Amino acid sequence: MSNKKIISNNACVVMPLLLRLAAILLIAALMVSPVISPAFGRAAARQTNRDVKIRASAGVVMNADTGEVLYSKKGQHRYYPASCTKILTALVALETWKGDLSKVLTVSRNAVYGIDPESSHIALDVGERITREQALYALLLASANDAAVVIAEDAGGSEKGFAKKMNAKAHSLGLTHSHFVDPHGLYNKAHYTTPQDLAAIMQAALKNKTFVKIFSTISYTIPKTNKSKKRVLWNNHRMIRTKYYYYPGVIGGKSGYITKSRFNLVTVCRKKGMHLIVAVMHGSTAEDMVKDTKKLLDYYYDHYHAVTVPVQASGISVAGIKNVKTSLSGGSLSVIVPKSVSKDNLKTAVRIKHMRLPIEKGETIGTIDLMENGQVLASTKIKSAERLTIWDSSMFRIFLCSAGAVIILAALLAVTRRRKHAKPRKKKRK
Repeated sequence: MSNKKIISNNACVVMPLLLRLAAILLIAALMVSPVISPAFGRAAARQTNRDVKIRASAGVVMNADTGEVLYSKKGQHRYYPASCTKILTALVALETWKGDLSKVLTVSRNAVYGIDPESSHIALDVGERITREQALYALLLASANDAAVVIAEDAGGSEKGFAKKMNAKAHSLGLTHSHFVDPHGLYNKAHYTTPQDLAAIMQAALKNKTFVKIFSTISYTIPKTNKSKKRVLWNNHRMIRTKYYYYPGVIGGKSGYITKSRFNLVTVCRKKGMHLIVAVMHGSTAEDMVKDTKKLLDYYYDHYHAVTVPVQASGISVAGIKNVKTSLSGGSLSVIVPKSVSKDNLKTAVRIKHMRLPIEKGETIGTIDLMENGQVLASTKIKSAERLTIWDSSMFRIFLCSAGAVIILAALLAVTRRRKHAKPRKKKRK
């Protein structure tokens, strides 16, 4: 039998075995169950507090520092957000523009005539030139729908293009009950969100310093333009300072109303070491929304307080990857608990989900439960601070090493067999 035939036969025997073994190793490396462990996702004991009654159809109170929901009434029911949409519009635009707010924008015909003339606007004219920064102030202070379209056309190429960016941002925040089709919130059946998603959008926006500066401003003047005299804009949130319903600690927010959505209000308040977001939706009157918000703020500032507890922020492993960087930093966590709870009795438990790769940056990978006497008082999400892929997995590295070893073993086996079956060469006669 020739050497070539021996090698061919060995390959026919070894290669199928090699492929089967490699496949088994790969499956073992990738088999990470997507099922959430029973302990994960356990709701905090106080997410629905029956002690507080509000008139709005739905509402939530959120810890702005951690994203934990403290109170929920129909928190994940869908409603039309109206101009509360503009929180997300501003956030997406700011992230797209990356700090370049001085660029001059030209107002299109669509921005002027493409909106309901009876809706809120600042009377922009076709061909008028304003800066990105001026458009943002008009959006958040005066709730200007014409400015919303100008922003969308610049940051997204068109209203439809910008809506895609809005939905992509919502998806990146893990919001599964929201969908947006325009930058202003005028009625569209396919344009909706929930109180909890709306609060989460505000929480994300609060991380942007420029957003906070603009939405907390009392008044702003747009100087004379090529088409208009100067415009003085006033913040229309009813609970900020200088307003009749002023509530100490409120730094800003956003209201929204159209006939289909009824009244909506998002409010941010910081005092007594607690940073709260209140989102109430589908109310009967603007005054009711303010009273509901005040009632919720009063309850949590009167009966709860913020405590800082140490947490183990390092050494977290997920999907076979060790020492994953997470949203936890500094080794401590600020949580909001009832005033009756003693900090000395608090314990924390880290619960990590069973997940499949890839894991996106910002994706929830687990929770930290804050407990007293075995009862969960608060639950805060742990999010990945980096994108994780199969290439980061130690199991995949084991697979590569194992596959490499199998290939080397197979090659050695083939060589050994070839030598064993090779015919000895005849000595040449002299």
